[in-house]
Amino acid sequence: MSDYHTEAFGDPRQAVAPIASPREQANAAAKERASKIASKKKFVYPGDLASKHPVQTRISILRRNTQLAELLASGNSPSTQILGDLQDFTQNAANQNRTTDTVETALANIYLYVPSSVSINDALQYDNSEIGIIASSVLSAADDAIEQNASSIEQGLAVMGGIAGGAVMAGVTEGAKASGLKQLGRQALGIARNPRTEMLFKAPSLRQLSLNWKLMPTNQQESDEIYNMIQFMRAHAYPATAGNEVTFTFPDIFQIDFITRTGGAAQMIRFSKAYCTSVTTNYGPSGPAFFPGGKPVEIDLTMTFQETVVQTRETIKEGGY
Repeated sequence: MSDYHTEAFGDPRQAVAPIASPREQANAAAKERASKIASKKKFVYPGDLASKHPVQTRISILRRNTQLAELLASGNSPSTQILGDLQDFTQNAANQNRTTDTVETALANIYLYVPSSVSINDALQYDNSEIGIIASSVLSAADDAIEQNASSIEQGLAVMGGIAGGAVMAGVTEGAKASGLKQLGRQALGIARNPRTEMLFKAPSLRQLSLNWKLMPTNQQESDEIYNMIQFMRAHAYPATAGNEVTFTFPDIFQIDFITRTGGAAQMIRFSKAYCTSVTTNYGPSGPAFFPGGKPVEIDLTMTFQETVVQTRETIKEGGY
């Protein structure tokens, strides 16, 4: 083959790169966009947040310790290492050391305005318990006396304080034998056992926090920021897979702080590290509206979090939770 022919028409021996289909092009663009989102460390909405809002919501996403899942994912740990890693895993769990990340080392920090309503509910669990032992003993003695013999009614009445005469019970004795002597006897006397129900403390409840934002981008940069921010938080609210998809690793941990422009804490009840239990993204709540290119004009974002640990008197007094 002449050099002229090769220069003019190309060398047929060289492979020609296939043209990607529209679906393949879209997948490649999505992967590139996801890569950019994953590498980003800070999201801010709105763009003028610092100048217009004296208090902000900061959501820090912290990497959760998953030693056991990483061990399964490696697939080549000897049994001694498994035991050692299990011991470390148990120790970390006992110490509630679920993450070693801080705001400075977080996977990302998201800055949003403070919603119009922030409600933190402290709930404590109690069980109702009947402790009327003395009253039960009194009625049991009376019931036994009624069951044994109608002539022993006086004994039962004496135990209950002698508030009725034997003549009252004599009229109901025969019918009571057939249809529940104890109940008829108590009905005739007009008495009922006082259970002396009291509350017994059980445990504090894990607190929840639900936050709602209305996101209305004013330009393309804000629109992209909102999309990337929501995708990032959704991704880290979900588990990853490990061990050839045999197991799930726990989702990452969210830390929600309400801070001032200078980074100090707002004078509000603190919310501890938490898991994100729900994300609701509502596009066009006022009606379908989009910018050119398909970017939504209005988005309602609702996120619900639940703390990883219960609070105590010490954490409230010392940590402000």
